Amino acid sequence: MLDVLADEALKALQLAGEETTKLVVPAAVGAAFAGAGNLRQLMFRRIVTLPRDPAARTAKVVDLLEKDPEFRAQLFAAMAELKARGTDLIVPPGPDGFRDRTAVLAQLGEPGIRVVVGRSGWGKTYLAQQVRHLRAAEYPDGNAVVDCAQFRTDGALRYAEVFASVLRQLGLSMGEAGDAELFTRYERALLHGRFLLVFDNVDGAAEARELARNWPLSLVLLTIRELTDDLHVWCPTPPVLLGGLDDGAGRELLAHQVGATVLDAEPEATGQLLELCDDIPDLLRRAGATLRLRRADVRPVARLVAELRAGQDPRGFDGILTALGLKSLPEAVRADLAVLSIHPGRSFTRDSADALLGHPAGATIDTLLSAGLAVDGPDGQIRLLRLVRQRVVPSAEVRDAALRRLLDDVARCAMAADHTLEGDRLRPGALTGDLAWRITHLSPVEYLDTHTILLVDLVEFAHHAGLHDIAIRLCGALEIVLTYRGRHHLIATGIGWGIRSAHLLGDDLAGARLYSTRGRIETALAEFDRAAASLDIAEEHARRVAFPRLDSSLLEFRARLERDRVQYAIDRGAEQTRDSFGAAADLVRQALEVDRAFDLRRARGIHARELANLEVRAGRAREARDLLDEAMLFTDPGKPRNVSRIHLVRARVHDLLEEWELFDSSIALARENGSTTYDLEIDDLVAGNARRRGDIEGARRGWDALAERFYALAHPRYARYKDELNKLPPVRP
Repeated sequence: MLDVLADEALKALQLAGEETTKLVVPAAVGAAFAGAGNLRQLMFRRIVTLPRDPAARTAKVVDLLEKDPEFRAQLFAAMAELKARGTDLIVPPGPDGFRDRTAVLAQLGEPGIRVVVGRSGWGKTYLAQQVRHLRAAEYPDGNAVVDCAQFRTDGALRYAEVFASVLRQLGLSMGEAGDAELFTRYERALLHGRFLLVFDNVDGAAEARELARNWPLSLVLLTIRELTDDLHVWCPTPPVLLGGLDDGAGRELLAHQVGATVLDAEPEATGQLLELCDDIPDLLRRAGATLRLRRADVRPVARLVAELRAGQDPRGFDGILTALGLKSLPEAVRADLAVLSIHPGRSFTRDSADALLGHPAGATIDTLLSAGLAVDGPDGQIRLLRLVRQRVVPSAEVRDAALRRLLDDVARCAMAADHTLEGDRLRPGALTGDLAWRITHLSPVEYLDTHTILLVDLVEFAHHAGLHDIAIRLCGALEIVLTYRGRHHLIATGIGWGIRSAHLLGDDLAGARLYSTRGRIETALAEFDRAAASLDIAEEHARRVAFPRLDSSLLEFRARLERDRVQYAIDRGAEQTRDSFGAAADLVRQALEVDRAFDLRRARGIHARELANLEVRAGRAREARDLLDEAMLFTDPGKPRNVSRIHLVRARVHDLLEEWELFDSSIALARENGSTTYDLEIDDLVAGNARRRGDIEGARRGWDALAERFYALAHPRYARYKDELNKLPPVRP
């Protein structure tokens, strides 16, 4: 009998063809993983190890089906058992063509109630189809989909018909149950199985509460147009608010509609069109429909962009904005929206929105997000749709007052953060006003990090507004971001506007400081000739000021340039000697002499530490230890970042002297800081130390991670780590 069943199964499989095999087998494998029927025991008895990759799993099972008649028979018998229970082992086909929402899809696979919120045309239904296709095999007891819009009469959902549809799709018995019994059977029938249910176009919390019950093994996905307060309160898991498509997916969707050739012919205009559409599927589809009609026109994409910017409505764009509720917003929200539309940059935070409006913005932002007029972005950033920003503009008087409010608030917070983090340091401009840190939900570093783009935008705004002193003070806060977070290219843009303001004010101190900061950035980016030129200009400004603290700082930046220039050559294969960093060490010694002569305590701690670092590189551990003692003496213990930097250099000393326990404790102390600037340097030292201690696999892991990181940065240090990895003994089998 098994042989007959096996032959019939094989014939069915062969007749069904390759595509059906691809649909059936993944479902069987997924059902096995879920423990359905006898499949799990069968699958893992015959295939000890199944690959993680779904395609590889399918290929392995199909291969065994062809080679083992007994396994074929047993597999199809187990599948028939599931089928008799009402389980559909054919995975639902996915939506045709375009694919997207990778990050969102990753959130929607685990059992539980998941709510997806988005306006009509934003891709909710399409997303639900993708989830059903990708996840059905993980819920082997069955799956069902219901479009609630088809089961409403005068706005009321016909629950009994919805429940009956679900039970029918799952192959579960309904009998002659009345409505009350059907409600009970619906809840109980799904309690112990693994099901995937999709309810599309649910209207509000009341419907959601009736449709989605506490079925711990099942995935229940509901799509809803608007996130109301009562829905937010009811939702048992964080709702997913659909915004724009993934990066690059907007262009893919347009190309899917109109053809890549049209877009390739106008790359600049295509980029502008994608920005105007904010990667919103409905807007992109309407743009695509217009371009299909105009394929034969000269530069159809540029023409469409011009029409949209001029406020014309070639394909019902204004109708979308009306559907989103733009014209039916409460008057107070519309007034706030007009002010938010002039916020510098593409996005804003809740803090900067508060400052721009002059009152708490939370309620307005929540309304705009729920209405789909704004979307959440990374790092707490919120973005208004571009078409919305174009159509809602405040008066010039309101605009100017709001921007000045924002500038004053951000400048105060930035200076307070600068003062709190670094206290008495050399800055391009003096700090003024209330310097107490008063933001309780963000640390000074977090505030500066989340507002860096805004700070750069406001430096430019202040410069053009003639507020050059504020522009220069904001650049001081950007120096803090540079120290704690890097972001070199972005910071360089803001520093450039600060340099222009310093020039217009004739402020040599600010000019010297900002040019030296530019040189510091260019040094970090390995643009050494530019860095040297920037430092030359900084020194010209400094000679007109005669300020020892500034002289000491410039010697430090010049030493960094010499040190990094040498290190860059070493990373590219140059031989390192004991005197390789001699020129850099001489410059730091000069800076340290200035510090000692003029009692510059903070600078003295920094420069003693840096000179110790260079002494270690030259192999002089004793001299380095003495300098580290001096550095610790003149370093504020309340600044853990600077203290931890001393511990990092001390770890280099212990590494040189093979004092392994002391090395480990110094590395642990070095990692206890609020800066990410030195993480790579620490990881490099730890990997090299592992190699010297004979921990080959530890060194391999460390250098492999560093090589990957520097390869992504296109940094020449990648070659060094690759060389270090090649020198390691091969991995043992």
